[in-house]
Amino acid sequence: MIDASNPMRGLIGAGTSGAQVTANAIREGARVVAAFKATFFNTLTEPVGPSGAARDVWFAGEDEEARNVTAGLITDLGFRPIDCGGMENTALLDLLVPLVIELNGRNGGDRVISFSVLDLPEDDR
Repeated sequence: MIDASNPMRGLIGAGTSGAQVTANAIREGARVVAAFKATFFNTLTEPVGPSGAARDVWFAGEDEEARNVTAGLITDLGFRPIDCGGMENTALLDLLVPLVIELNGRNGGDRVISFSVLDLPEDDR
């Protein structure tokens, strides 16, 4: 299951994440990957940004196979997948959301801002 929720109150900085809450709420053994957290909805149909590069989608989750499937789906949508590791890093992805919202507000408010990782070796994605 891909968790794209963006908890804005209660979880931020509390040592847990939206994906962890989702994983605990659904059936045991379900594999949850956090993805598309800092991706504005209107960029979902625009995977290539104004720079001409594919937008990055950062994701994390405990199960490696689930992360690989998620990376494939992200690629199939035209984005560049950035694997951020295990479930312990999903809280870090949640923390990006208030920052991208703030940057959006300071730069026109059109919800097309996205974070990119530069110079990341292909093997590290």
